[in-house]
Amino acid sequence: MVKRKIRYNIYTNTGEQEFLRNRWTFAIINNPNEIKKIQQKLFTQLNPCADLYENYSCGIKNSNGLHCKVFSFSSEKGKFSLKEVYNSNDFKKDRNLKDTSEQNLENYVQNLIR
Repeated sequence: MVKRKIRYNIYTNTGEQEFLRNRWTFAIINNPNEIKKIQQKLFTQLNPCADLYENYSCGIKNSNGLHCKVFSFSSEKGKFSLKEVYNSNDFKKDRNLKDTSEQNLENYVQNLIR
């Protein structure tokens, strides 16, 4: 059975002139409407945000309509409140999640679904 979950990672650019120095990447497994709500809460907390990129998106077989979406964006902020975004024990930082190629993310998502 596929569980709803969220994984995230942050890469911080330490250059002096960087305004939006934090690059966030999120992987969310949930139904599409809930993914949109979670995404909006993240944007609200981490505003200002820029350079939004949808890295990977797919429906998950045999999961009663769950989808996976991996996206990344830049932000000035380096912290957010997990509980205010999505109150779940399966909302965790994952250093293996990277803003990378679709092929690498496909492998990452397959491991996340298991």
